[in-house]
Parts: sequence; C-alpha cells; structure tokens
Amino acid sequence: MDISHNLLFYDIISIGSDNMEEITIDIDQLREDLETYYGTAMQYNPAAMMDLIKVERASDNEIVKIARDNNINLYDYEIKGRCR
Repeated sequence: MDISHNLLFYDIISIGSDNMEEITIDIDQLREDLETYYGTAMQYNPAAMMDLIKVERASDNEIVKIARDNNINLYDYEIKGRCR
C-alpha cells in the first residue's frame, strides 16, 4: 500500500536562526485536525466558516502555512523513520 500521498516533506525554519531542519509530516492528519478546529469554532463564531472553507480548499503547502499562522506545532505531525 502506497501511503506517500499523505506525507509532505517540509522544511522547518527556526525563527531567528539560520538552522533548517527537514521533517516529514502527515498532511492528511494536519488537514483533518484543522477542519475539526474550525468546525468546532463555527459553533461559537459563524465567521469561522470562511476559515473552514479555506482549509478545505487549501493546497498542502497552504495547510502548513495556516497551521503555522495558528501556532500549531508541526512536530506533532512528524512521521519519523520515513525516507524520501
């Protein structure tokens, strides 16, 4: 079974540092968690529906940007032991 479709190789850049580390993240899980986050937020703030629509339509790289903008730790989605 090929699971490579749900992985995203992403460079994590440390803020204020020249250090760069490459990690592999489970983009499908990240997308699902963002959808849950905004879906729940809609119960209290209907304006969150626009954010949910953005997540549903976002590319993989846009999902990472949305996560970083919301201070989500991408290391929580790291898949260890996988090679490119």
